[in-house]
Amino acid sequence: LKGYKRSLHEGGIRVPFIVRWPNIVSPGAWNHKPIAFYDFLATSLDIANYSSGNNRVNPSNVYKPLKTFADGESFLPQLIGSSEIHRDFLYFEYCKPLENRHGWGQTLILGKFSAVCVGRQPQNTYDFPVCDVPLLYDLQNDLEQTHDVSAQHPDVVKQVMHLLKTERTTSSYNDNDPRGYYCGYA
Repeated sequence: LKGYKRSLHEGGIRVPFIVRWPNIVSPGAWNHKPIAFYDFLATSLDIANYSSGNNRVNPSNVYKPLKTFADGESFLPQLIGSSEIHRDFLYFEYCKPLENRHGWGQTLILGKFSAVCVGRQPQNTYDFPVCDVPLLYDLQNDLEQTHDVSAQHPDVVKQVMHLLKTERTTSSYNDNDPRGYYCGYA
């Protein structure tokens, strides 16, 4: 796969997730549906059988997905083989990604497509998306991300650009930066 840690390409975000849970997860089971780290909190809450609605453990909710305050979705049903996460896209952004050590990057996985958008570090919320046209890859036919197909799929590019602008949120992680764009390591 193209890229590695801190890359916006598949080599930087696609990693195996291995689970061993005797009598719950079937040995040797495979699932190719993508999940993201931000799904882990929702899944942990489900596994712990924690109901965020009333802040108490509720035994009647065992193996029923809970709607949580987190951005992610529980993948517990996927683990036990009862259903899969159904989402429209996965979104990631990095400050100083491998592709541009002095800039910003956004990645959106939308169905079979992966869009990689790299540009300068944003100065305000109007600076998103950080590129004019993303690199667009068809992951079904080009998992190695060697062929940009953005020119052949202008409708997908338009949808991606809209999502790259509207689906991100600023962070209050760095209170000294009123823009909320924390990029504090060298």
